[in-house]
Amino acid sequence: MSTPTISTVAYISQQIVRYFGIPIFVAGVIGAILSTTVLFSLQTFRQNSCAFYLALMSIFDLSELIISLLSFIMINGFGIDWTQNSIVYCKVRLYSIQVFGLIAKNYLCLATIDQFLATTTTRPQWQQWCTVKLARRLCLACGLLWAIVGIPFIIYYDLIKSSLTGKLTCVITSNNFLQYYNTFHSMFVQSCLFVITTGIFGLLAYRNIQQSSHQVLPIIRRGLAKQLTSNFHGLAQLLTPLSLDVLALQEALHITESSDTTFNTHSDLNLLSKLLQLRYVTFGAAARDAFGNALLSQYQMLAIQCEDQFSKGNDATIYVIHLDHMKEQFRLTQINEFEKHVQDSDGFQLVVGDFNSLTFDDYSDEYFDTNIRKIRDQNSWETPYNLVINEMKENVYRDCWREMNK
Repeated sequence: MSTPTISTVAYISQQIVRYFGIPIFVAGVIGAILSTTVLFSLQTFRQNSCAFYLALMSIFDLSELIISLLSFIMINGFGIDWTQNSIVYCKVRLYSIQVFGLIAKNYLCLATIDQFLATTTTRPQWQQWCTVKLARRLCLACGLLWAIVGIPFIIYYDLIKSSLTGKLTCVITSNNFLQYYNTFHSMFVQSCLFVITTGIFGLLAYRNIQQSSHQVLPIIRRGLAKQLTSNFHGLAQLLTPLSLDVLALQEALHITESSDTTFNTHSDLNLLSKLLQLRYVTFGAAARDAFGNALLSQYQMLAIQCEDQFSKGNDATIYVIHLDHMKEQFRLTQINEFEKHVQDSDGFQLVVGDFNSLTFDDYSDEYFDTNIRKIRDQNSWETPYNLVINEMKENVYRDCWREMNK
């Protein structure tokens, strides 16, 4: 390869390191700082052993990134090699890169193992190892271990003058250590050991989660069934003083549903009937026989008929509206425009939504003055009006809520 070609390739490599390396370095530093801050700032994470491992891993990843990538950018992007000026920096830099990288990978393995132990349901006693106190001790022990393992990098790295360039270069000076590094350290210690450990325990943790998900659902169902039973007792306490003869229930589960797929609703209805002393229970199924209406009675039911009443082929139109909240005049204009769209509609029409308008008949004079009007005056809100409601009444709309509560 000719000298101009070598120079061109070297220049391109230098520019790639500059314009790609610097953004990667900045993004990595910001990401590591943010993750460390989140994991240490929230009390939920500070009390979690897995989060503790990940937080320390982020710290050592950040340290390794600053030492290794920053020096790499300076050497290959700007031609500034600080290792040539100091043998101490030469040794400490390589030692720190190796040790910090190994510690960060080790903490990731510990986090994976911690998740495996935390998700184990067959041996619950293993979960007692998932504590922050134990995590601190393991992190300290592993840190000391890799600090000792990295000592040869301080011993065998040194500044050697290159016979080609005449410059000092930070390299390994022992052939035996170089052979150990190439054949065992880089292939097994730095790579295979952590990849295999993380992979195995990650798969085991995933299996535990899959198994636990199948066990959680029945537990949830039993808990909800227990809660429903408690609710029935509370409901019975409220209804017993009324001395009911008949009680109608809506949206009840089908009494023939098997208990392994849903709650044993039949026993729940029987429980409620016993608590209220309503001896007779019947059920009318609705959509897909899953829900329906139940009827509890003190007297025997001689005839039972269940019907599904729908629109019988006629159109039923439901409108959802939200009128202006500032001025009644704006709301009146909106409701008049709305009327233009519904005048030609046939069949049943239901209008629901937020009208932001009042019906004075719903309040006593005392409540209206002390609550509605007074609060509005204190907050400088508009004076209450009922023009919209009156307009709808004139258009033969009926207040469903008032009709049902007559």
